[in-house]
Amino acid sequence: MADTVTCTINGREVTVPAGTRIIEAAEAAGIGIAHYCYHPALSAPAMCRMCLVEVEGAPKLQPACITAVADGQVIRTESEPAADAREGVLEFYLANHPLDCPICDKSGECKLQDYVHQEGRKRGRSVEAKRVLGQDFFGGLAGGIVYDGDRCIMCTRCVRFMREIPENDLLCVVQRGNRSVIDTFFEQGLDTSAWAHNIIDVCPVGALLAKDFHHKARVWDLDRAPSICSGCSQGCNVHVDVRDNLIQRLRPRENPDVNAYWMCDYGRYDYEWLNRAPTNVGGGLTETALGNGGAAGVAQGNGVAPAAAAGQGMPEVTARDLAHGTTRLESPLVRGEDGVLRPTGWREAILGLVGKLHAHEHGGGRVLISPFASNEDAALAGRLGDVLGASRKLYRSARAEEEIPCSGVPGLARRRDLAPNVRGLDMMGVQRVGDDRGHGGLGASAGKAAAAEGAAPTDGDRAAGGVLIVLGDDLGDMPPDFDPGAAVFVYLGQRLTPAARRADVALPVTTFAEQDGTFTNHEGRIQRFWPALQAPADTRPAWQVLGVLLAGLEDGDAPATASDAFLRAGQWHAAFRGVTYEDLGTRGALANAVVRVTPDGPEVA
Repeated sequence: MADTVTCTINGREVTVPAGTRIIEAAEAAGIGIAHYCYHPALSAPAMCRMCLVEVEGAPKLQPACITAVADGQVIRTESEPAADAREGVLEFYLANHPLDCPICDKSGECKLQDYVHQEGRKRGRSVEAKRVLGQDFFGGLAGGIVYDGDRCIMCTRCVRFMREIPENDLLCVVQRGNRSVIDTFFEQGLDTSAWAHNIIDVCPVGALLAKDFHHKARVWDLDRAPSICSGCSQGCNVHVDVRDNLIQRLRPRENPDVNAYWMCDYGRYDYEWLNRAPTNVGGGLTETALGNGGAAGVAQGNGVAPAAAAGQGMPEVTARDLAHGTTRLESPLVRGEDGVLRPTGWREAILGLVGKLHAHEHGGGRVLISPFASNEDAALAGRLGDVLGASRKLYRSARAEEEIPCSGVPGLARRRDLAPNVRGLDMMGVQRVGDDRGHGGLGASAGKAAAAEGAAPTDGDRAAGGVLIVLGDDLGDMPPDFDPGAAVFVYLGQRLTPAARRADVALPVTTFAEQDGTFTNHEGRIQRFWPALQAPADTRPAWQVLGVLLAGLEDGDAPATASDAFLRAGQWHAAFRGVTYEDLGTRGALANAVVRVTPDGPEVA
């Protein structure tokens, strides 16, 4: 049997592997065939009847989603019989479909809307009242999923997804004929599945809706950027949909090497922390005194100057902001001789910091790096630690109790490590410390409260006379009397928690959603992400800030772009050597490191 077959589709000759279905062969030739029930990752029942095409020699129209091409076959997708069939099928779909496009969340990305506009009847002929089935609530994370039976076209993609991908039969078709609806089994719902919200993506119409996105935005108002899910170390590829510089939703982006077409529900709704930018700190203001020793007492106790007098349009920082560290750091803060942090410009902050670091060069210290930092950020932070003679490079990362595999997709799971770049830090020789909540592990740095409980500091932890560099870890578990145990404490991050306010210099850096960069997933695959949000005006990517500091200490050039910073990582770490952004593309590439599979997951050998 020949390995390939050649057929003709709409006059174009196409050669494809034997067994290829007509709909796939047409796509390879750049010819789209309308469809509803077909999905490349699911079985095809050929029940929507939208993909009927004319095959020369066949007595009737053939469904393109299940018919394999044959050698020498002549196929016409736009012939009069095929076009008439699609028009008729669409008319039947619209017989009971509510015409509520103006209020439907799917409007703008709805296949029924698209196909009717392209080749449906100009006017409907139905005069009968439409059938009304109402809505049902299926449950699930983040408010759950709403099912609208009136909009459902019974393609059964959702039923087949639950059966074939997570292999968890939680949906079925009940009733018959035009009374058919999708339903759960009794009161079970979708609460027990970590993958259920993918049915919203596969639904071609507005029958399945996420309550989290309900009436949030029109899809044509959304800006989109390709990125990587930060929910765990799987590294699922995602689309970030943004409106008014706020992330509205995350959707899976196809990558057959990592996540196929899917993502878990935990990662899908783990984005609100990237939207958190409440009260500005810096940029001409510091924190507002709130009177009578409340939040102001906390602020001044940490050496943060109160803001200027009221009436200057400066937003207040509430006691809750101070307690939870939800204030966004937007300008450099430098501690003056009076022990108070004050905002300053980047030039003054960097020049002053380079002078301080020169004074403590080779004096030892520690570098604490967040596993949410990109490879570029982490590599330059580690290099700065090397230049300063840091004795330890550390990271803290939360872990789930167990992995949640997607049974129907080998290699896809919600991983134990609940951060995107744990493997990248491992490849750079950074040591994991702390517990499975991502807390602790800093020894003497726990502060006076921990010391009172008998915490015994080590010489390496205290790094007397050395430098503590913290990148991205907001120290949220540390008390307000946090003791850095170092002569110079430099904090690079987004949030000013009480512990972060102990820094001698606090520098505002972007989140990964505001910059270019790469993460390394659990199997050692390096993947790019692109900026989705506009960063605050006076923040900078950490690789840029660290690159300038290194240039001042080593008398060299700072990296000009994220790509340059990635090449620097390759100079210092063999796992990244020889790989460029061009090599990574949109699907990523495996690092040079050897990854060994263990019962606890992959490890760098």
